[in-house]
Amino acid sequence: AWAPDSSKVAFSVFEQSSGHVNILEASFPKEPEAKEEGEEEKDKKKVEKSKDTKEEEETQDRNERRGRRERGGDKSEDEIQDNPAKVVYRFLHHGGPTTPNMIRPEYLADSRRMIFLTEQAGFRHLFVLDPVYESLEQFTRGHFEVYPLDMPEHREFMFVTSTKEDPGRLDVYKLDLSDASMTRLTPENGTYGSAAVSPDGKHILASFVKYGSLRELVGIDVEAAEQKALTDSHPEKTLAFTQAKPEPFTYQNRHGQEIHGHLFKPEGWKKEDKRPLLIYVYGGPLGTRKQVTEGNYGGDAYFFSWYLAQKYGYVTCTIDPRGMSGYGALFEKANFEQAGVPQVEDLTDGVKYLIENLGVDPERVGIHGWSFGGFQTQMCLYTEPDVFSVGIAGAGPTEWENYNSWYSTGTIGPSREGETDLKKYSLLPLAKNLEGKLLLVHGMEDSNVLYQDTVRVYAELLDAGKETNVELFLDPSGGHGLGGHVKRLGRYRKYEEFLLRTLGEGKTPTEAH
Repeated sequence: AWAPDSSKVAFSVFEQSSGHVNILEASFPKEPEAKEEGEEEKDKKKVEKSKDTKEEEETQDRNERRGRRERGGDKSEDEIQDNPAKVVYRFLHHGGPTTPNMIRPEYLADSRRMIFLTEQAGFRHLFVLDPVYESLEQFTRGHFEVYPLDMPEHREFMFVTSTKEDPGRLDVYKLDLSDASMTRLTPENGTYGSAAVSPDGKHILASFVKYGSLRELVGIDVEAAEQKALTDSHPEKTLAFTQAKPEPFTYQNRHGQEIHGHLFKPEGWKKEDKRPLLIYVYGGPLGTRKQVTEGNYGGDAYFFSWYLAQKYGYVTCTIDPRGMSGYGALFEKANFEQAGVPQVEDLTDGVKYLIENLGVDPERVGIHGWSFGGFQTQMCLYTEPDVFSVGIAGAGPTEWENYNSWYSTGTIGPSREGETDLKKYSLLPLAKNLEGKLLLVHGMEDSNVLYQDTVRVYAELLDAGKETNVELFLDPSGGHGLGGHVKRLGRYRKYEEFLLRTLGEGKTPTEAH
């Protein structure tokens, strides 16, 4: 980012091996001042130097250029100057693995101080750095996250998005750069994504979604606090399928931390029921994304959950355990050197809460997830077999040394080239603990999570005598999200049949007889 007076440029560099973030700055010499009128004419009228004097100066110039070449280069005034950036602040990043990519310093109006996002306060907040004094001050604060959006040319304030009102929502705010006050600019309760603010700060464009209404582009008149839909892009019949609103819920895990979720209950539900439970989970870092958000119409978190609740009487829910992004550094970095363990704790505590409060049968608890959620599903079944009786694991990385180095190193733990340092986090040694029913799903042309991960764990389960506990569902031409021979609807048909066979329909034990 350039300083307003164009005298400096600043940027950040993350050293993953050491965990340090460097804020660097390069200064540029000011352009020579323009000569006043008449001075150039005066120069022309100067007496020409003698021939001998010119030859002497040319010889001196040649000698100087020769010396510069010998010292490492011949640079003329028209060439770019060698002006390396200097580290003006250095700190240890002890937060989530996806946060360093979001650390982008911006200059304030004085062209000296910088404002940028860090997790040093436990949540993603804005801090102000004064390189002259090497001082760093927290600017925004609270148990929520703030993401920089834009800054007007005058730099009196900054536009940001934030989860200040609710962790499941995203709003746009005007942040006063003199006193750090935040003024909410978005008038409705929901999720405002891909927001853009007009240069004068009077208008906002964003994609807006909430339960009961699908995502559309909206325009916001900030001064009038009015919002208008600018697009109408969904067929009328789709609206009938998006009127169901999941119920939000929260509970405290065993460490006193608040865990968020939302759920669907079947018609005729009573607290004393003994219904089958199906949990959907992801569990890994996603930048700023999470599952429990206002207007999440995902197939797993919304449509399939609602379908099972209404047709078969299940209690279905989505839970964001530790390990997810958007809830602070403690959550996003939770997997480091203990992959999947905090999530198992939080999900187990969630099952206990749902049994006590939502009419759930403790003998019929299912869980499913995709990618990191596929790994997490298996972790739950292998390490808490008395809690989770059924699981569907889609495309899960069961051996982290097979996954890409950047994600695995930052999320799970350090690894050396050519060494299987992440082998200790493999699910293979745990597979023998399976007692319930597990469906493994994978696309055989998956270039993200390798198909071999599912084959290896499947082989391990067979070697452990778990033939009747595990089933394999493969897409011969599918990628990470399937889509080859197995389309989305086909995947859910398989899920439906498997769950009805293993968990049964949503009747209480007395009704079943």
